[in-house]
Amino acid sequence: MATTAQLNARAANAQHSTGPRSPEGKAAASSSPAKLPAGLDQLARDCADQYRPQGLDETRLLDDLVRGIWLERRYTRIETEIIDLRFAALPEEQRPFALGAIYLQDAEGPNLLPKIERRRAAAQPQAQRARARTRTPAGHRLAHAHPPHPRAFGSF
Repeated sequence: MATTAQLNARAANAQHSTGPRSPEGKAAASSSPAKLPAGLDQLARDCADQYRPQGLDETRLLDDLVRGIWLERRYTRIETEIIDLRFAALPEEQRPFALGAIYLQDAEGPNLLPKIERRRAAAQPQAQRARARTRTPAGHRLAHAHPPHPRAFGSF
């Protein structure tokens, strides 16, 4: 786990990055396909291997499932990182009561932890709806897909 000082140094160094400068570098960067976040591509492949969707409806349902699972995991990761950073910054006398101190500190300031929990809770129904429309993994078939809720299409 990176220390607070390391994370601050990374953020400061990132501000100096200007991207490609040569015409060749700019052309290569603009033609590169967008990379998926680490782990998302593998999750999508694993779900596709398990369910083997056929047709647009099943593929769409699988996309909803993958997105819902990914968002749940993402918000859990973010929450864990925030708690780890705050723990590292706690004075030694507060460490025996670390979670309480972290939540009190958060409640008095930016209130990030409840915001993250609300986002995670909002992402869960998407995965739950998709899971509810799947058949047992033994059948490897997805149930008939219904049109997704408009809020299901968020950014990663």
